[in-house]
Formats: sequence, structure tokens, C-alpha cells
Amino acid sequence: KRKNKKTVVEEVELDLNTDGWIEESELANYQSFLDQRTLAFEESINAENLILQTQIDKLNELADAQAKAGADNSGTLSKIQDLKYQIEDNNAQIVENDKQTQKARIKANKEYEEDVKRREKLIADFKIQTASNVLGSLTSILGEESVAGKTAAIAQATIDTYAAAN
Repeated sequence: KRKNKKTVVEEVELDLNTDGWIEESELANYQSFLDQRTLAFEESINAENLILQTQIDKLNELADAQAKAGADNSGTLSKIQDLKYQIEDNNAQIVENDKQTQKARIKANKEYEEDVKRREKLIADFKIQTASNVLGSLTSILGEESVAGKTAAIAQATIDTYAAAN
């Protein structure tokens, strides 16, 4: 089942908010989804370029055949000129497709990097929250009035202050 990037990010955030754990398989699935999407896009562009190149080759063959036939009438010359313009248009389309592919790659890479940063922030926040929760539990277990309990409470307060600042 395919999921879009926003859905996967929302699921990761939901998992973080509901049970406090991010599954490695979810991160791997997200990376796999991005790789598949990029590959599908590149395959689509390559297929389109192949079709255009095939058309160019056929037009070149036709132009060569007509030129070899030595046809002197102006209609043939006009057709050859038209074919030349079609070839130039097809070449321009191939160049444009290559530019679009490059732009799409750049955009996909940028989005991926942003998603990685967002994921890393979620993981860091999760670790900080977990440390705070552990220290809070430790404070309760050791007793709030004991030296160890007070030390754990101070550490928890420090972590909570750091988390609030971020």
C-alpha cells in the first residue's frame, strides 16, 4: 500500500504522541517510499525521453532516405525542412525534460533532507522526554525527601528546562 510523504510523517508524529516510541520499520518504510517515488518519476521521464528519441531517429531516417533519393521537387525539400524543424523541436523537448528531471531531483532531495531533520528532532525530543520521565519515576521511587530523590528531581527539572527552551 502506497502512502504519501505527509501521511507517513503524520503517522510518525502520531506514534510519537501516542506511545512514545518510533519504530525503526516506520522510518525504513518512509525511506523506501521516498526511494520508490523518485525511481518511478525517473522511469517515467526516461520512458518519455526514449519515445522522443525514437521519433527523432525515425524522422532522421526519413530525411536521409529522401535526401538520398535526390528528389528535386520543392515539396520534398519542404518536407525535409519540416522534418528538420520537428527534430529540433524534439531535441528541445528532450533538453527541457532533462531540466525538469533535475529540478525534480533537487526538490525531492531537499524535501528528504527536511524530513530527515524533522525526524531527528522528533527522536531528540522523544529522548529528552523519556529521560525526564525516567528521572520523575526515579524521584518517586527513591522518595522526594531523600538526597538521591532530590538529585533526580533536580536533574529532571534541568532536562525539562532544556526541553522547554527548544
